[in-house]
Amino acid sequence: FLKLRAIPADAPQPWLPLRGLTLRYLAAAQRARAGEAASVTIEATADGATAAQMPDLQLTVGDGAQVFPDPALTVESFSDGQPHVRVTRKFSIVPGHAGTLHIGSPRLAWWDVRAGLARTASMPDIDLDVAPGANGFGTAPTTSSSADTTTARTNDSSPVPGFPRLQSW
Repeated sequence: FLKLRAIPADAPQPWLPLRGLTLRYLAAAQRARAGEAASVTIEATADGATAAQMPDLQLTVGDGAQVFPDPALTVESFSDGQPHVRVTRKFSIVPGHAGTLHIGSPRLAWWDVRAGLARTASMPDIDLDVAPGANGFGTAPTTSSSADTTTARTNDSSPVPGFPRLQSW
């Protein structure tokens, strides 16, 4: 016999009624280089949901970085008449400059059907140390006066590697 109840007024939306939800990092880069991808892999395990009910796992990143998520991998099962799902998603993060990059973890709001309470599953955010990339990519530009810049251009006689020296007439 099936017992139906109305969605509680204080329930988070979208409605995600579960018996349990956990989030964890399967892998997380500790360091990165500007312009080069670093990986973070997250797993969500839900007791009482199918893959179709689960919200997308997303990361938020600080200034100057790009996030490229892989498609989510899901494994569904049934135990004691209840659906269970494990969702794993890998993210490639490309920092745009050196420094500290703040990566915000997903926060999933859900309804605890056993306790009758709204809950939020989350993990600690990551602060990734980003070194300058190859050939100084991602370093802050140096500032100089216009006179210094003009002098540097006029006196620079070294050719660019791989290109012939240009003669001025």
